[in-house]
Amino acid sequence: MKRLLHIIATAVMIPALFACQRVSIPIEQPDPDMPQDYELTFVLNKVMQYDPINVNGIDLLPETDFYNGLSLKLYFEQGKIAALEITEGEIPYTAYKFALPRGKVSCYFDRNIYPNAIRRSDTKDIIACYKRGQFFVPYQLDCSTVKYEYWFK
Repeated sequence: MKRLLHIIATAVMIPALFACQRVSIPIEQPDPDMPQDYELTFVLNKVMQYDPINVNGIDLLPETDFYNGLSLKLYFEQGKIAALEITEGEIPYTAYKFALPRGKVSCYFDRNIYPNAIRRSDTKDIIACYKRGQFFVPYQLDCSTVKYEYWFK
């Protein structure tokens, strides 16, 4: 019986070892046929609201019309994120607790935190996070129990 348990445990552990390999993030590993310097623009895909009742979130984007124009433009140099530009459009409030300079901002992709994030090079402030193949910006307004996220695609 003890030997059978050892065999089962070994059979379960071998695939788990291979599953723990580091997964590359596509945003930093472009297609080899792509040029090394390029730009990508991500547009607002969802505006999620999370509260104690709706823990999985509610997408507010289809219900509102004041999120028009929000976009995130990434500039790549040598295949890596080097700068970004945020266009806030007609949004009545900002998602950031710091002043975001207008125009192109020097930044880098930080893989040492989870979720991975784009940080400003000069202040280390987090501008956007990366999870599930998309960028998002978490923020909070007045109510401490309600949280929001802008998702870009």
